[in-house]
Amino acid sequence: MEAFAILLAAGKGTRMKSELPKVLHPVGGMPMIGRLVNKLESMPINRILAVIRHKGELVREYLGMRVTFVEQIHRLGTAHAVLQTRRLEAI
Repeated sequence: MEAFAILLAAGKGTRMKSELPKVLHPVGGMPMIGRLVNKLESMPINRILAVIRHKGELVREYLGMRVTFVEQIHRLGTAHAVLQTRRLEAI
């Protein structure tokens, strides 16, 4: 059975009062999404999917080829973000 992880990285981070996407804010000197991807890469997971939107190009630049990106065109909530990964079923 294939195991995969979905990272919800589309948030603006409004409460953080920053132009930087929420997931790129540093925690202990490293963007929080970097810490998560490092941990996931050490686990028996076949695929890591990252749902992006707000300034997604910055997240793409940071993570490069480490994950498969899915863009959430319309921000319609968390469940909608997860549903965006369904279109990858054919890949």
